Amino acid sequence: MANETLALVQEKPAQYLDQDGLWKKVITDLFKPFMLFFAPDLYDKLDWSRMPDSLEQELHRTFPVIEGKRYTDKLMKIHLKDGKEQWILAHIEVQGYKDDDFSERMFQYFYRIFDKYQQKIFTIALLADPDRSFKPTVYDYHFHGTTLTYIYNTYKFLDQDEEELLQSDNPFAYVVLAGIYTLKSKKMPANAINSSVVCLN
Repeated sequence: MANETLALVQEKPAQYLDQDGLWKKVITDLFKPFMLFFAPDLYDKLDWSRMPDSLEQELHRTFPVIEGKRYTDKLMKIHLKDGKEQWILAHIEVQGYKDDDFSERMFQYFYRIFDKYQQKIFTIALLADPDRSFKPTVYDYHFHGTTLTYIYNTYKFLDQDEEELLQSDNPFAYVVLAGIYTLKSKKMPANAINSSVVCLN
């Protein structure tokens, strides 16, 4: 499984790992281990006999692409295993740069998705940016007695322990490691970049 994961992340050079297309492919192809890695409690409640559906095209129609946008969005329809025709949505963002408006945009995605589908939503933002201080987790709105707080899940790549990831038997840990090496590679020569990714094998 580790070799298959490496094949996915090595389809393009490591310095391009944060490109939208590759992130979407990796998350889609490894969605089951993705959910186990980032949301193990929810993973146990899902009916994996039913294939998750990718809905980001619907998301793009609901929320048109902003010119110059440089982040990945992924919307998946997943089913609970309680025997009912009940399903939830997994909204995933991969954010590769610091953006002071990021939390507001996460909230906008949430309410537009909820308004369209009227289903439960699991949200997580993968923070694959190089700024250690950028750790958005909440959107707060206050105006003359009207108050709203939206809290969402985040995962900061630069805060992770590389040795712990290397010991994981979840293939998505290798994707995270490749993302970490990509961030470090921006200060490394090209030959060192490729060596860093290959050493995962």
